[in-house]
Amino acid sequence: MQLNHGQTQSYMKLDNTSIIHLASKNKKWINLFRLSVSLKEAVDPKILQVALNNTVKRFPSIAARIRKSAFWYYQLAVEDAPKVIPNQNILMAYMSNEELKQCAFRVLYAPKAIHIEIFHALTDGRGGEVFLKSLLAEYLTLKYKISIPAVNGILDRAETPHEAELADKYLEIVDLKPQKVAKEKSERIYQFCEKKEENLYVTTIKLTVSELKKRVNKLGVSLTVLITAFIAKAILTNQKEDKKQEDHLIKILLPIDLRNFFPSQTLRNFVLYAKPEINPKEVGLDIERIAFVIQKQLAEVLSEKQLRARVSQNIRLEQNPIIKHVPLFMKRYLMKFFSVSEKTTCLTLSNLGVIKMPEEMARYVDSFNFVLSPRSKTPYNIGISSFNGEMRINITRSAEKPLLERALITLLTAQELTFEVETN
Repeated sequence: MQLNHGQTQSYMKLDNTSIIHLASKNKKWINLFRLSVSLKEAVDPKILQVALNNTVKRFPSIAARIRKSAFWYYQLAVEDAPKVIPNQNILMAYMSNEELKQCAFRVLYAPKAIHIEIFHALTDGRGGEVFLKSLLAEYLTLKYKISIPAVNGILDRAETPHEAELADKYLEIVDLKPQKVAKEKSERIYQFCEKKEENLYVTTIKLTVSELKKRVNKLGVSLTVLITAFIAKAILTNQKEDKKQEDHLIKILLPIDLRNFFPSQTLRNFVLYAKPEINPKEVGLDIERIAFVIQKQLAEVLSEKQLRARVSQNIRLEQNPIIKHVPLFMKRYLMKFFSVSEKTTCLTLSNLGVIKMPEEMARYVDSFNFVLSPRSKTPYNIGISSFNGEMRINITRSAEKPLLERALITLLTAQELTFEVETN
């Protein structure tokens, strides 16, 4: 079902995941992510601005701002597209409350690249991917006078938004009689303890997908599991140097795209999280063993029944009468108390997967990158995407020493994998 443009201007209550991102925001930190496409020819900012002007009305839930009432937060489509801006020296610069009221996303350009930076309350990585590819399709159409089909997640900018794209899908999969969800144990989790800096460093490790697939086929695990195992082993290497945390668990937060389990067209947040763990006392440093342990844990939690039960638990918390009817300033405090603590995992590893484009568009594209902001108190996060046979692991760091990067590069070298490294 399509909506008319008048309908798209209505306020949308934030979804369950969005609330957590707003609750965790503070005066110095906000959860942003960046999606970038590098092009083979120079970017024309004037054409990019026209393309953005044409694209925003197709995405009222992403081209949006954050507003609040006495009792809750809402997102509202921007009235006019923001100005595209040159790429900044500060990667994923902080967005203040005043900025969020006007626009909670940015479009930036470099000589041969287009970037979007989005506050995670608006959408997840998949929604951001659809937005960027649709914007790029509009830009290339205007610049080269070509026709690009609306396939592979590219939406027709001339269409009005579809109702299904704006749906809060979490509410649609709630189980009225959900099974009990095991309570997470309070355990000591390894944490990187380096002092945070204001500067952000990004190290990009580029690997060949075909070479990685040979490895995963041999092990019988997924590509995400293999990369998670590599990261876990790199963390274990650092842990060996920290006598105070040598027995702490290694736990990695993996965002799970629920669209893979519950078919949906929504462009809003629709993710849940898995937290595979490695006990250094039991597993050791063998990469095959680590991969098998992670694969087994994911198989236990990534069933439709388990996911639905966890979503239902989260929604019940959101709709708790105490939380639902207290004023917003009190609600923010309560949601901070119930939101997921960073200390329950070492870092986030988000794999966007394979970025698909029609040939009419792909011929103009050199590469695609997915970058997460680091956490508010600990220095690392990792975003991964694959395009045209190349996987890019983007490690974002807000500390001086590249401890994780060094350990991972040493590991990949020992695994005799072919790779290249870039830094900013």
